[in-house]
Parts: sequence; structure tokens; C-alpha cells
Amino acid sequence: MFARLLSTVGLAALGGELADMARRARRRAILTAVAAICWLVAFAFALATLTVWLAGVVGPIAASGILAGAFAAMAILLQLIASATSRRQKRRASLASVVEEASKAADGGTPGATAGLLAVVALAGFLIGSNLFRR
Repeated sequence: MFARLLSTVGLAALGGELADMARRARRRAILTAVAAICWLVAFAFALATLTVWLAGVVGPIAASGILAGAFAAMAILLQLIASATSRRQKRRASLASVVEEASKAADGGTPGATAGLLAVVALAGFLIGSNLFRR
């Protein structure tokens, strides 16, 4: 009886603690979203200030063209970085798929298939290791 009471009290306390954690997480998420919006507005005003200053120096059309070119260059650079990262992940995934296909082929249990699987795993390990230290 006493154990049931303790377990009930413990579950109630755990439920209250989980509710508090959820409330804190929700509050943190809302504050982070509001802060992100404030940072975007601040960036927009800084960009407008830069445009006005640059328009006074080189003219309004040239200022707009310079800023458009700068943002286009940043976008291209970010896309190249993302493309290089995804290519690395695809290469690793293809090695994993080769090992997986070889293991499916070796399910027959013949000695030749097992030796082939070991050779594929050794080759995959060598290729992964050589790609890790290539930098």
C-alpha cells in the first residue's frame, strides 16, 4: 500500500516536472523565434543604411547592382559548399550500399561468398580511411 502511494506520488511529480520542462522549452522556442525576427529586421535596416550610403558614393543604380552582385556571390559560394558536402555524403552512402549488397549476396554461406564479403569490407575500409586522411 505504501509502495503504491509512493509510486503514485512519484509519477505525479514526474508528470509535473515534464510539464515544467515542456513549458520552458516552449518559452525558449518563442523567445528564440522573436530574437531571430529582430535580427532579420536589424539586418534589413543595416542593408538599407549601406544602400543609402553607397548610393551617395557611386549612384543609386550602381549601389543596387553592387549589393545584388555581392549577395549573388555569397549565394553561389554557399551553394558550392552545400554541393561539396552532399557529394561527400553520397560517396559514403554508396560505399555502405556496396557492403550491404555484398552481405546480402553472402547469405548463402558458401566459403567463396564469405571471402568475397571480407574482400569488399576490407576494400571499403581502405577507401574510407584514405578519404578521411586526404585533407
